[in-house]
Amino acid sequence: MVKKEERRSIEYAFTEISNLVSGNDAVRVKRIQVDLNISGCDYTLCFNDTQSRLVPVKIKGEDEFEVELRNIVAIVPLRDNEHTNARRGGNKRILFANRKPGILVDFKLKSDIAGKMKLSDGELVEVCNGYFVNSSLLKNFNEKTFKIIVGYLSDDGKDKEMQIPVSRRKLQMVKKMVLSD
Repeated sequence: MVKKEERRSIEYAFTEISNLVSGNDAVRVKRIQVDLNISGCDYTLCFNDTQSRLVPVKIKGEDEFEVELRNIVAIVPLRDNEHTNARRGGNKRILFANRKPGILVDFKLKSDIAGKMKLSDGELVEVCNGYFVNSSLLKNFNEKTFKIIVGYLSDDGKDKEMQIPVSRRKLQMVKKMVLSD
């Protein structure tokens, strides 16, 4: 059986390889298979890209387009530094790993994630009131500050990090998801 640390490093390697080719539409990593022989027994480790599916997104000032789920980092309130205003207004900011953020206009988080974006339960996880994070990023949870650290591409095209709060109400769910990886 593969140790948890080894499994995470293999999954990290898969994610990194997928991210390297994500800018090239002609190349897509769908699966990595590693064949091992340990003490005379053959083992196969296979990692499928579960987040390679395309999600429809409609951003203010742009036509609807499709983006790979793994490139959606988070959906946050427009004023991400004022956690108390998370529910105010219907416009939300969507953060991406591979393109500048955009504004989702008149976007009702709970209904439109399933409706407009056609995501199933657990693909984007609500970690705080009005803050949804890609479930694959929950491994970057800081248990001391109760925040998830995500990297995204900023408006000026530079890589930035954002700390997203985890509410006390969602803390156990986030811990469980982090430990299940």
